[in-house]
Amino acid sequence: METSFTPKNTSSHNKYNFFQLILGWELLLKGSDQWFSTTPDALERSPEFAEIEKLVESLSREPGVEFVRAIAHKPDSLGEVTIELLSCANVLEQRQLREKAIDLVTEAEWKLSDLTQSEDWFFDAKVTRKFDDNLGQGWLVTSRHAES
Repeated sequence: METSFTPKNTSSHNKYNFFQLILGWELLLKGSDQWFSTTPDALERSPEFAEIEKLVESLSREPGVEFVRAIAHKPDSLGEVTIELLSCANVLEQRQLREKAIDLVTEAEWKLSDLTQSEDWFFDAKVTRKFDDNLGQGWLVTSRHAES
């Protein structure tokens, strides 16, 4: 049975998001590399999603990175995504990390443009010492601990 998922800004939807957040943190605390998401199943199975997962995995291998997460700006689209990198490196190392992240993000955008024959891909990279707990209207697409 195929079900469609239409996000709504309702109390029950917020409870679902909260449940997904708790489930995700449980996976992360247990050391799991599994991702969790509140995006539609169709997006999760798409080649675009796979490319974003590859990007997050690649960034998680960079020196100075502790954790990486991808946040979609809209729940029904992967066209606008912010990649956030958690790093406690010094300022110079963070600047270098951001430059590397921007290079990899730009490369992923080009791959997706070629794959989809569309230039509607807008990714950003952000290096931070602390994640904002409030995603606002964003949706967690995938996340990954740094690889040792």
